Amino acid sequence: MAECAGLNIKDVNLNKREIIVYGKGGKWRTVYIDAKTVVSLQNYIKEREDSNEALFVSLRSPHKGLSTSGIRRRLHELTEKSGVENIIPHRFRHIMATTAINRGMPIESIQSILGHS
Repeated sequence: MAECAGLNIKDVNLNKREIIVYGKGGKWRTVYIDAKTVVSLQNYIKEREDSNEALFVSLRSPHKGLSTSGIRRRLHELTEKSGVENIIPHRFRHIMATTAINRGMPIESIQSILGHS
């Protein structure tokens, strides 16, 4: 979640469908996103009315970059509204890795994406 909180708009390349992330072990790595995520990020960035360099900002002015606790709080609110139970941020990493394995991605590639050495 700290990786997400640390993202800036300049870290996102929507044309290449990739995000440069500073993560585990102080390493930079590239994370690839699907077309649906590209569209969602395009819409989100286009609708923003602030000039903060952070990718994800608070809803209220002055729009500050979201902290890990802010992301956790927002995810909790979305979980409550959706009725989906037991959602924790780390689970998204597991879902991505499982989906990649099921689609035949080599384990070495998955390790790299997750920032494992």
